[in-house]
Amino acid sequence: MALPKQSRIKKKKDFEKILKTGSSLRNSFFLIKFIRNSLLTDRAAIVVPVSIASKAVERNKLKRTISAALRNIVTAVSNSKTSHTDFIIMAQTGVKNKKYREVSSSLRDILQKANIV
Repeated sequence: MALPKQSRIKKKKDFEKILKTGSSLRNSFFLIKFIRNSLLTDRAAIVVPVSIASKAVERNKLKRTISAALRNIVTAVSNSKTSHTDFIIMAQTGVKNKKYREVSSSLRDILQKANIV
């Protein structure tokens, strides 16, 4: 199951704004670009480049895994937040053959460093 529609970044101008002006953090699995927003919810986008997985099936599987981990992390803390963030999660080469638990813990770590969670 994907992220709820109100929690997704869809517009090109939003992507460009985050990529140009946002802060970034990196670990072995992810690069995250983020910027605070004035909305009542966090919004996210997940990017898996062709250089990570050449087949669309592999990229979509990685996106689903990352999305499931993100949904579990964000729903656990979303009620207690006062500020909200737009962020783009870009997969790195290390995430390709990892299990859900490794992906989830790495994602939680980097989101905590960015003060998103």
